[in-house]
Amino acid sequence: MSEGKAGQKSPQLEMFAVWQKMMSESMETLLRSPLFLAAMGKGLENSLLVKEQVDKSLQTYLQALNLPSTKDIQRVLEGLRRLQGEVEALRAKVDQLLEASGGRKGSRPAKRQEPRRRRGDGRKGSD
Repeated sequence: MSEGKAGQKSPQLEMFAVWQKMMSESMETLLRSPLFLAAMGKGLENSLLVKEQVDKSLQTYLQALNLPSTKDIQRVLEGLRRLQGEVEALRAKVDQLLEASGGRKGSRPAKRQEPRRRRGDGRKGSD
């Protein structure tokens, strides 16, 4: 499948080039066809409808098992972030009030680093 002595292409390469050109033209015609585009659009619409049905079914299933959905978890996380910001703002105000009243900045209890885990959280050890 290489070129001949005088730079001529072998018959296999010529056949491949003709096939490649024909396939390229056929695919371009197909991809520009209104029928093909309509079918692809309908397929995409159907895929989106199926996804919506799966999402609704999953939501129902999670509710039946009393498990939170992704939206529920996101809503809780947003609330926690808001509360964390408010706690930080309150700490800053407490520090300002302590300094203004002549108290020491470090006179309040230390900030707890990590929440405690409940027993039975999957860690090995005694329960």
